[in-house]
Amino acid sequence: MEYKISLILSTVGRTEPLARFLDRLTQQTYQNFELILVDQNSDSRLKSILNLFHSRMCILHLGSKLGLSHGRNVGLKIATGDLIVFPDDDCWYANDYLEYVCNFFDKNSEIDILTGGAADEHGDPIFRFDREAGQISRANVWTRGISFMIFL
Repeated sequence: MEYKISLILSTVGRTEPLARFLDRLTQQTYQNFELILVDQNSDSRLKSILNLFHSRMCILHLGSKLGLSHGRNVGLKIATGDLIVFPDDDCWYANDYLEYVCNFFDKNSEIDILTGGAADEHGDPIFRFDREAGQISRANVWTRGISFMIFL
């Protein structure tokens, strides 16, 4: 199945990390996605960055009042993807990660949520995450995933 992914990114105050995130998105091996960028800045600091990337990917740029959850909810209202993820403005995905996620859901149609841990640019875990795959339970929910790695 060909999935469309909606990446809903709520941002405030960051420019360089956001530019890195956008650059990494252009390098994805899987390109069927929309980026819903919810801008919570009170100025137009993102305009020049977004101008560099609008021709290279689908970016829906809208504003909202402050608050991460509020921004994500604003983005959810216009998302059209089959899969939803909430990247942070200072994260990035390996170049083949969106393809991996789609392949995972293709092979595991009974699963509705895929989570993962976070690592730095060297592959070292940022937080204490389980290294083995498995189901999420009350006992392990805090070691099975982080918000920018939860695909629904």
